[in-house]
Amino acid sequence: MRLEPMLDMVVNKLLNRFTALEGQHVVVRLDHVFSAFSGDVIRKICCETKEDLLDDPVFASHWFDLLQTIIKSIPLFMGFPFLVQIIGSIPESFLLWADPRSQTFNDFKKLAVEHISEAKCEKEDTDTQNKSINARTSLFRHIICSDMPQSELSTDRLSKEAQVLLGAGTVSSARTLEFISYYILANDHIRFRLQRELSDIMADCPKVMPSLVQLERLPYLKALIKEGLRYEDRFPSFL
Repeated sequence: MRLEPMLDMVVNKLLNRFTALEGQHVVVRLDHVFSAFSGDVIRKICCETKEDLLDDPVFASHWFDLLQTIIKSIPLFMGFPFLVQIIGSIPESFLLWADPRSQTFNDFKKLAVEHISEAKCEKEDTDTQNKSINARTSLFRHIICSDMPQSELSTDRLSKEAQVLLGAGTVSSARTLEFISYYILANDHIRFRLQRELSDIMADCPKVMPSLVQLERLPYLKALIKEGLRYEDRFPSFL
């Protein structure tokens, strides 16, 4: 439940973007939209980021393109794992010159390192002063405050884990949203039935957002989500 206010904020931002585009006859690619939306959610879960991909005028299409390039290269790296070491030895400046889009990952890596370092400093302060840790929450704050051995809590390792979570969390969630949205829009009987079920609970949206508990009680919405998760299985490798 701690994440619910954050989710409400990101959803409201997405709704505001769509409202602003209404009547402008602009083509919007939902794969870009959901990639930006999912990216913002996972970034906030991991590192409490304030900058949002949804603020980008074209819904951070460069972020979507970068992830697609990475996905296409996964089979190659799985078949020839030594390529990872070779690419790792190439200077970062050259990689950025070859593909400027990778700067997005570098920016997130820097953000993750700063966030993890800050969380470690806070943990040291709370341990020293015997205080409880502050109310802010993120995945890596919880990991740092866990009982995991220190050998597994290096800043370098955690920042790399953050990058993996950012990519995998964005792609898996965005593709599921794309899949479900397509079938809702393409099938009138699905869309009309869902609209009827949501009509009461969404009557005051966006002023009053329904809670996750309320949404979980809607049987047809819940069935659509489960069917989307069951059918949408296009990721070329295990996460």
